[in-house]
Amino acid sequence: MFLQPDYNKNIPRPKLWLAKPNKEIITSLYEIEPTINYKINNINEITFNIPVFLNKEDYFNIDTTTDNFIGDGNIYPHKNPHIDLIHERDLIKVDYNGTVEWFIIIELNDTVAEDKDSIAVSCFSLGYQLKDSKINNYTTNSSSLRQMLMGNYLDGTKGILHDTSWTIGYIDERYNKVYRSLSGYSGTVLQAIIEDLRTTFQYVVEFDTENKLLNFYYVESYGRNTGIVFNENKYLKSLTRDRNADSDSMCTRLYCKGKDNLDISSINPTGQPYVDDFSFFMYPFEMDKQGNILKHSNQMSDDLCIAITKYQAKIMTYIGQIFKLTDKQTANQSLLIYKQQELSSLKNQKYTFADKLTVAQSAGTSTQPIIDIQEQIENDINNKNNEISTINNIIDNIQNQIDIIKVDLNEHNNFTSKQMQELSNFIICDTWSDEKYINVKDLYVDGLKQLKKKNKPKITINIDYVNFLECIDEQDMWKELKIGDKITIQYPLLNINTETKYGENEYSPDDWIGDL
Repeated sequence: MFLQPDYNKNIPRPKLWLAKPNKEIITSLYEIEPTINYKINNINEITFNIPVFLNKEDYFNIDTTTDNFIGDGNIYPHKNPHIDLIHERDLIKVDYNGTVEWFIIIELNDTVAEDKDSIAVSCFSLGYQLKDSKINNYTTNSSSLRQMLMGNYLDGTKGILHDTSWTIGYIDERYNKVYRSLSGYSGTVLQAIIEDLRTTFQYVVEFDTENKLLNFYYVESYGRNTGIVFNENKYLKSLTRDRNADSDSMCTRLYCKGKDNLDISSINPTGQPYVDDFSFFMYPFEMDKQGNILKHSNQMSDDLCIAITKYQAKIMTYIGQIFKLTDKQTANQSLLIYKQQELSSLKNQKYTFADKLTVAQSAGTSTQPIIDIQEQIENDINNKNNEISTINNIIDNIQNQIDIIKVDLNEHNNFTSKQMQELSNFIICDTWSDEKYINVKDLYVDGLKQLKKKNKPKITINIDYVNFLECIDEQDMWKELKIGDKITIQYPLLNINTETKYGENEYSPDDWIGDL
């Protein structure tokens, strides 16, 4: 339904206030036209210039209740009083389009020129304070995201937010079930949050600068499905797309490594330390359940596409079974270690009572009670050996089942020599390594996710689009579209039809380029 724009409505403009580090407001910055850069998973930025001289009607003599000027009506040049009020590390409060955000002043650049003297002010969102806090040699063997941030009483480690004034607001419950390790980690708290931990836990972090809270969202569910389309008929002004298929940018075979050279070969149904994905080169190949080919690949032979499709289907039928078998194997291996420790303890008791028997015999005292205990210990040792033997048989049986699956999934049992030769043209190898991974199943599952990000050429789309906040006819979009929301970019002539997150937009009085 078409809604008639309200032409009496004012276009949103950022309102700025200068404040002390404790957020006490010093003054309003009425004369400022800022440039604001919004970013996903990073620190927002704001820049503006403060003129040294003003030539306006008693600009700063303002009734704060009405925002009306109460000057004498004369126009005269005078020194901008804000020049003496602004300092490094002061705060800037920004109210823009109904959202309040606090920034910290990091850099002031004084410029004296023929046409205008000014101070250039560079600010970062208040989360930038976390760069001031350092982490030195932080180690934890197994912690969830919350434990890494707030502390883990199980291993006595303090959280990386311990010495900061920030804490956790919202955190997706999924991250309470994911455990990672860090060994001797050093860096800033900000670096850990927006780079290292984010890479490992795969979250989207938002900085609540009003309350100094960090909100962690599951990356796959972050942002609303708006259904909004940018194309040549609406919103889209210009577009460039770069497609890079270099091995530095894409891969189809990803080796996965975790802590202490952990790899995925034990849990991968194929038994290999890598995972494959050739879907990009198979596109748009398609066949039905009866094996009839509906669409041919642009680059692969039908024969190879059929073999890969069947092979991947076979892997999927085995993966659940492999997970159950490896879980059972791990549980029995842990039980085996426990039983071996019990056996070791019994053997130590056996040696102890052998010594006691020798002492009793030398002293001429009764030895029968000691002999009775020795017989019981010997019986316990035999029983324990039987338990260990049973567990070893179970482990061997599980391993045999796993080996049978891996033999069935051996490439040479699923591809002909000709198919293997053709497939070699599409194998692009890379290694993903993250020392924080201690669980092989997590490493395997996240390795598949990492490969999904790299299984096609790296595509960078830059678009020049309508500045909604500068367009009164698009006022419905002022509240509709938020950073991180999902939009679709379409340009049929170049076969562009891709979903992306609306983000990293820049506000300025002029049109801007949004790098998607």
